[in-house]
Amino acid sequence: AKIQKSFIEKFWLEDGYLADYVNDYEVNKYRRANMLVACGLDYTMLNEEQLMDTLAVVRRHLLTPRGVRSLSPHNPFYEPSYGEDQHSQDLASRNGSTWVWPLMFYTKACFAIAGERFLPSAEELLSGFETEIQTSCIGSVSECFEGDPPFRAHGCLSQAASVGGLLFISDMISEWEKPAKKPAKTTKATKAAKAEVVEAKVEEKPAKKCAAKKCAAKATEEKTVEVAEEAKPKRKCVRKKK
Repeated sequence: AKIQKSFIEKFWLEDGYLADYVNDYEVNKYRRANMLVACGLDYTMLNEEQLMDTLAVVRRHLLTPRGVRSLSPHNPFYEPSYGEDQHSQDLASRNGSTWVWPLMFYTKACFAIAGERFLPSAEELLSGFETEIQTSCIGSVSECFEGDPPFRAHGCLSQAASVGGLLFISDMISEWEKPAKKPAKTTKATKAAKAEVVEAKVEEKPAKKCAAKKCAAKATEEKTVEVAEEAKPKRKCVRKKK
């Protein structure tokens, strides 16, 4: 609770989103994709209302069909396009380029708020990469994209973080699509019906039949005993003479 209170005091802004960073000299209020990490953690410091406000800011300023912008277009330092030299590319990558991996934190936070109602939107996010998977690098996704339409791909042709982010979203969708498994309730009527079935099975059980050889041997033995008993001489009672 103390950590949460301290975090909110440090990073939460009155405009309804999180500061990018805080130090001894300033509170940086740039709207960046970094705030999504705080939203998508298992133990987020934000309450439901703060989550909804932050996600609304992300949708308004940063979300694109190719991922999340690294900086809001309303910021004076916004640079959506890649240049030819390394310096221009580095500048654009941190100040306007669209990255795929923050989408997994965005999707997770949205599911936390809306549950299965967010499924169509999550599926739409994934479907937005179908063309990309079939063009730049077959079966993979580029490192980043320009911040403005048509969101041209840049950076390396196949980026692990981009692919991993989309796979993470795909797994979340699969989990939410699974029907909830509820244990069947056992009522008195169900118990009685089960008891009747068990009793019926016991009654229907056939008596055990002995093997033919054993039965024949037993019958022969019994007959022999009877004949032997009949053949025994009867004892006569003789009175002793006085």
